Amino acid sequence: MSGFLLEQYRNRTFDHNMSLFGSDCSTDANLSATDRVVFHVYRQGAATSAINVTSSTVSAAGSTVTFTPGTNDIVVKIAQSDTSALETGAYEAEIIVLLDGDNVAGNTARAMRVVDKGVFFLHPESLAAMDTAI
Repeated sequence: MSGFLLEQYRNRTFDHNMSLFGSDCSTDANLSATDRVVFHVYRQGAATSAINVTSSTVSAAGSTVTFTPGTNDIVVKIAQSDTSALETGAYEAEIIVLLDGDNVAGNTARAMRVVDKGVFFLHPESLAAMDTAI
């Protein structure tokens, strides 16, 4: 894991282009068409996720995770409505790959691999709002 920082302004839609690598930070993740990628944003101790988006579903606000099979490239699109009710500031974030058909100790559920952990920083709607907050 190498860590990451994604920055976004509240009430705006952003596409975050990322590349996923193995634990050596150089081997491509090489995603399969049947894998599922999850982008999860949360605050420690919170009962629910702030944002939880997967490549298999589109959030009610329109946030998505997309990837090209056979590559390590993903796009995390966070829609403005998924940020409108969130407080500005730093959140913890994870990128998780759920591997299809990978059995763990006889469990037929998808195996979960946390590919990377990092920070999702949500800015106010504008720099002027940030200036007044300082």
